[in-house]
Amino acid sequence: MLSVAASDVLVVAEHSTLKYPPLILPPSCRPTEEHKTSAWAADNSALYLASSHTISRYDLSSKQLVALYMPDDGYLIQCLVVKDKSTVIYGAGCSIHVLECGGQKPKVTHSFGPYKHDILSLSLSNDTTLLACGLCNAAYVQNLTTGSQTTLRGLPLKSSIAICTFHPHVRTRLLVGSGDQLFMYDTTRPSTPMKIIPLNDAGICIQAIACSPFSKTLVAVAMSDGGVGLIDLDKEKG
Repeated sequence: MLSVAASDVLVVAEHSTLKYPPLILPPSCRPTEEHKTSAWAADNSALYLASSHTISRYDLSSKQLVALYMPDDGYLIQCLVVKDKSTVIYGAGCSIHVLECGGQKPKVTHSFGPYKHDILSLSLSNDTTLLACGLCNAAYVQNLTTGSQTTLRGLPLKSSIAICTFHPHVRTRLLVGSGDQLFMYDTTRPSTPMKIIPLNDAGICIQAIACSPFSKTLVAVAMSDGGVGLIDLDKEKG
């Protein structure tokens, strides 16, 4: 499945379309507001999207985009992940909220925080038991089973957005982008990173991190200057 969200259009393409793609993918719908982030349901039956004030769901069977929930606390939604078919976790302001969407009226069942700064990124481990959150100068790991929280040590005290991404192949491996450095952690040993990989380009910041679905070591990072870097975690300098 492929989803592309722009300011005025949402495109969702299924696997059969991607095997023999047309020159232009037709729009699936035209939202009335711009969506900042999105995440697939575990069974790929729906795509959850978030604008600054609304969480919506695009259902693949009905081809309809429906607004599910509008928080009334006034904080802007920054990031979103999907735990299972109907459980959405989103960050708004300095807090993280667990939203159950299985009933007729979605409701927040649990919250984490408030933290000292806004929640800027969220990531779930491959078994959905660990939730990582990135702030502007810190990163934390919340165990959703036990309720315990871990602070990652060794990150720069003064930096830009901390982008957190759990590795899809290793439950406890967490990648954190902070400024122009990529930090690799084992969340069972949060006192120091396993490896620090500098991008050697002062002034840029890591904007996004993606792991290869096939390789356990290849990682792509998007940078603020418009470039994309390919990193091999096994190499000494990446």
